[in-house]
Amino acid sequence: MSLKRGVILVFVIIIVLIITIIFFQAKSKYFDDGVSIEISPESNYINLRNGDSKVVEFDIEIKNKLGCKSICSYQIRDLSEEINLYNKTITIDNKIKDSFNVSSNYKGRGLKLYSIDTECHDIKSVICSTDEHIVLANSLIVVNYTISEDEELISKITYETTEKLYSDMKKIDEILFNNKFLLDNIINISKKVIGSELEYKKNKDDFNNIIINTDLIKEYWRIEDYNEIRKIINNINTTNLRSDSEKQKEEIINIIKIHNSNIILLKNINNQTIEEIYSFYQKYNYTDESKEILYYSDKLKNLNLPLENVTLYIEEFNELNLKYNHLFLNNTRNITNTNISHITLNLDFPNISNQTQNYSSNISINLPEHRRLCILNNQIKECGEDRKNPIILIHGHSFNEDASIDFSLRSLSKIQKELEKEGYLNLGELKINEIDEEIWRSFPISVRATYYEISLIHLGENIISTRKSERIENYALRLRDIINKIRQKSSSEKVTIISHSMGGLVGREYIRLFEDYNIDKFIMIGTPNKGLKGKSASLCSVFGSSKECEDMKEGSVFLNILNSYEPKEGRYYNIIGKGCDTEGEDGDGVVVVNNTMLVYSTNYYINGTCPSSLNNLLHNELLNPLKYPKVVKIIKEII
Repeated sequence: MSLKRGVILVFVIIIVLIITIIFFQAKSKYFDDGVSIEISPESNYINLRNGDSKVVEFDIEIKNKLGCKSICSYQIRDLSEEINLYNKTITIDNKIKDSFNVSSNYKGRGLKLYSIDTECHDIKSVICSTDEHIVLANSLIVVNYTISEDEELISKITYETTEKLYSDMKKIDEILFNNKFLLDNIINISKKVIGSELEYKKNKDDFNNIIINTDLIKEYWRIEDYNEIRKIINNINTTNLRSDSEKQKEEIINIIKIHNSNIILLKNINNQTIEEIYSFYQKYNYTDESKEILYYSDKLKNLNLPLENVTLYIEEFNELNLKYNHLFLNNTRNITNTNISHITLNLDFPNISNQTQNYSSNISINLPEHRRLCILNNQIKECGEDRKNPIILIHGHSFNEDASIDFSLRSLSKIQKELEKEGYLNLGELKINEIDEEIWRSFPISVRATYYEISLIHLGENIISTRKSERIENYALRLRDIINKIRQKSSSEKVTIISHSMGGLVGREYIRLFEDYNIDKFIMIGTPNKGLKGKSASLCSVFGSSKECEDMKEGSVFLNILNSYEPKEGRYYNIIGKGCDTEGEDGDGVVVVNNTMLVYSTNYYINGTCPSSLNNLLHNELLNPLKYPKVVKIIKEII
């Protein structure tokens, strides 16, 4: 009898073991992708002078499920020039080491990017139960390139040459200013001014053309293209322009001196002489002569003539005097005061000052700071010029409390990779202190973040602790910390959030607690906005975190409070899967359509199917761009 009971006991134990193995195999198959990838270093920041190169060494470590092996491929990509440096495909069950060269052949200084992209999947076998899902990982290599030692010397020489050019331009500007000032003073006095004005205009045009070239010099200085600067400077002739401007200044001053001399000459004309000559001509019937002298005396009396005419009249009057001088001298004794006809001349003309103004030119070398160029996807832009809001990708509930955080984080890696095509730099998983701050502020970035981690300070050290079994409200508080850190690092006022499943509830709770002022666009994919029900709710309770599942259950206190709140502003977008029988309704295999919709969001619908495997449900496959490219297309249109 005891033997029989012993056999039964052994049989029961074997049955229990088999059931346990089947259970954990099923759990492993349906709720865990198995293979895990770690690339070391996760990021690398390298300082490099132009023309130099450096070898970058890296490790790829694969962690497989028990009894499984993986096939992996990895490629080294030059993100700046969109070149694949090389690809390798290997079977890995542990770790590999490799290396590649990075270099900089650019001018100036800036940031160049490389990426180590790894793709793995488990190999299905009798002892390895897997759906062979592809897992992605990447490591970012940043090359901070700067000018070479030779370029530093060229930069110094170029600056000194440019400094001399600006000094010459400053002096020419001051000369031209005073030339214009003097010309304005004599504009109505001399016909020679017309020629001087034309000369001034020519010099001023030449000066303005040089100014245009100096603007080009500033632009080339920013990007440190010293060859172009030298070409421009070699084509500029400030020596001749300065000489011509100084010569013109002397000519203008000479015109003023002549004018002032003639004024003095006019004032020295003896009125008495004019009167005596006129009286003499009248008395002795020199009719023509008297008319002639009257003509010139009238001109002098009513003087409002250009300078040259004044001079001319004075010269002609003197010639007339000489012409008739013999008549006048021979008969001067016969002139009496009673016969004199008085002629009054108005000869009160002001002198013109040839003093210049004390003008200081505002032209200065004032070369701009050297521009740092950020090169991504063959587009060269000034670092920080392309200021798009950072994108944060928030994962959902894993349905397996024992699954690693890495498993949750990588669920959105394929969508993140697609965002690279829109110019977003893929920073992979959030490692806030391991990515140089300049990267955050220089490129549009996307990053996957988890609300399962909390940062603690212990004995002066920053320790990351994992907490996966809490309320969604707690996760929303951690999301606030994530958003604030990313906003600070990137100097952005707002962020865009792409969330999956429960991640959408975490985001909505954050908005309920803290408003949506920091959110530019909020995108939800398969989010159970009104809760889970039926099998989905039951399985969640069996395999997942009880508190999370309780919050996500249809009709929960959490959801009632959350759905009573409607955001004040912001742009909300809801991507909803349909086509699967979900609790007798249309849905994505996990969430029914009616429980996904929100009245204040823009709703998009994705038609799909649900195979028998829980791991291939539409709810999860919405994150696979190969199967449902429309999801990525919608996201790209939104952002």
